Amino acid sequence: IFDLAFSKGADTIQFIQPIREDALIFKRFNKETKGTHPNSVSKATFRRIKEMQWGEDKEKAIGDHFNKCYAGVWFLSQRNLKGTTKKGKNQIIEQLGLDADKKTAVVFSHVLWDANLFYGEDLFEDYEEWFVETLKAACNNPNLNWIIKLHPASLWKKNLDGVTGELREQVLIRQNIGKLPAHVHVLSPDTDINTLSLFNLADYGITVRGTTGIELPCFGKPVFTAGTGRYYGLGFTIDSETREDYLDKLSKIESFPPLTHEQTLLAKKHAFAIFNLRPWIMKSFKAQFSYKTKGSRPLDHNLYPRIFSRGKLFEADDLKAFSRWVLQQEGCDYLNSRM
Repeated sequence: IFDLAFSKGADTIQFIQPIREDALIFKRFNKETKGTHPNSVSKATFRRIKEMQWGEDKEKAIGDHFNKCYAGVWFLSQRNLKGTTKKGKNQIIEQLGLDADKKTAVVFSHVLWDANLFYGEDLFEDYEEWFVETLKAACNNPNLNWIIKLHPASLWKKNLDGVTGELREQVLIRQNIGKLPAHVHVLSPDTDINTLSLFNLADYGITVRGTTGIELPCFGKPVFTAGTGRYYGLGFTIDSETREDYLDKLSKIESFPPLTHEQTLLAKKHAFAIFNLRPWIMKSFKAQFSYKTKGSRPLDHNLYPRIFSRGKLFEADDLKAFSRWVLQQEGCDYLNSRM
């Protein structure tokens, strides 16, 4: 239906929900944006972002987003943070037995079957091959600490689907690596270490195209990618054209410097647009979640109206903003501010 509408020239818009339950993301698709992640910025929007004035208000907004997201303020982030606490750098070093004199690289593993794999071109055949080859590269580079963080969503997704047994990542490690060397540490999905604590600890991040590539550069930390995606080539990540190039970078990753001030500021501007400008904040409706511990039910995610008259419906500011963007076709990206 989507492709047919698009090919016929219809105004084709996709919506998804971000990590916060009081919002939706809208993206209009054209020849440039078709096939890109809906929660991304177009070339035109990015040009405007680069020229955006930066001040304490935006710096605070970025900090507030991270604090809310990784404190579990929103239900959708709570599922990925269950049982975690913020820990200082020295606490994590002691808990994992890291070498305090070495830098630390964190591999932020994807859910191996996540839909995110459709939004770009991979250097490897799939997330499984990327995971195995990245882990091998970590084992072969003892010049720094390596933390392999398995995605926390793996647990609740397994429960949702009624799947039991060993995680696929654990199977891959056993089949392809065996016993890991002392400088490589695996964090299971149910680790008690909060992700924000890892951002403060890490010197480097590794992903294919995960949200980490948006977040970690805001702390001045380089992120190495293994595929194209919504932030590929924007100037604040370290991208590779081939798998050989990517693996070569990992073999000497400790030699890469922190991001420059300019790169870090660009990353913050991009993150501000993604986390603070792109969301359409719902005021006329409220999302409510009631997930079962195992399995799912039809109404585990539902919307409830907050307005109950025709007059209030037409006066609602959030609906006015959405309809104005749709009808006036104000660019590919819905933005809740004109920057």
